[in-house]
Amino acid sequence: MKITAVSVTYGERFNLLNQVIDALIKENVDEIWVVDNNSNSSSQEKLREKANQIPMIKVFTFSENKGSAGAYFEVLQHAFSFSENQFFWFLDDDNLPLQGALNSLNVTFEKLKTNPLVPVLYSYRGLSWEEDRQAVRDGYIKGPKRNAFCGFELQDIFKKASKNKSKILSSNEVKFPIAEVKWGPYGGLFTTLENLKKIGLPNKDLFVYADDQEYTLRFHSAGIPQFLVYSSQIQDIDESIGEGGGYFSKETSVTKLFYGLRNTTYLSKKSVTKPLMYFTNKYIFLFILVLLGVKAFPKSPILVRSRMRLFWKAFKDGERGTLGTENSFDACVEL
Repeated sequence: MKITAVSVTYGERFNLLNQVIDALIKENVDEIWVVDNNSNSSSQEKLREKANQIPMIKVFTFSENKGSAGAYFEVLQHAFSFSENQFFWFLDDDNLPLQGALNSLNVTFEKLKTNPLVPVLYSYRGLSWEEDRQAVRDGYIKGPKRNAFCGFELQDIFKKASKNKSKILSSNEVKFPIAEVKWGPYGGLFTTLENLKKIGLPNKDLFVYADDQEYTLRFHSAGIPQFLVYSSQIQDIDESIGEGGGYFSKETSVTKLFYGLRNTTYLSKKSVTKPLMYFTNKYIFLFILVLLGVKAFPKSPILVRSRMRLFWKAFKDGERGTLGTENSFDACVEL
């Protein structure tokens, strides 16, 4: 079947996207769709030049940043009009496929496909994601945490305290080269158009952050098997990933904080089976957050007050299911 790679870009990131496109061509994809989520004029011009030189590149241009959820909603709505089945491989604009990544997905797909169910696969991003390392090393099943709050549960404190593992696993450490998962990111997702049609379009109201978790969890709910493939590796080449100093740092994006906390809280609330455990995790998390705020307050009182308003709104909106961007965090942003 035909294989179409899809990547969403924004801002001034053509230098990253260009590396991904060149790698995709080497991986022998049939077509490359680039979703231009209102990138700046310089990046747009360079992308147009690239597309003019390489006919296999198709560009979808938006005049506003629709977030990852909105961007994938639009491009998949277009894809759903196709009658012929094909593969889609989603990559962030900084997800560089290493040599042989696509071939590994194809080989694994042939091994795992059954009738009528065919698998959803994910490329391995272990250099950036501890959960990917845990999955192939320990058999950890990536998925929602029942009764957690905003993704937090009490045992996380002890897990984090015991981490001393290298980001690069040796071959002996990889015990589960094909690891079962219950959800995954857009970056590295590989599946058929038929599977995507079964779960529908992304929820645009989530805008960005954790929207991919909500979307791919639908595969699990529909009984479609999902696997992380260690031999299909992609590298995150954006060196700014992970920059920032935490909840009360000026370096940390308020957009990331608000939508990340709101959407993760929203997903957590949908996974509650034991309310007492959920509220225990919630108030421990809030207590830790308040302690961090008290520590930061003497140096940055205005920022701490502003961030606290941002956090409470994110948590309240997430628990109530108040999504979208119209009533977001604008009133809470620092002066």
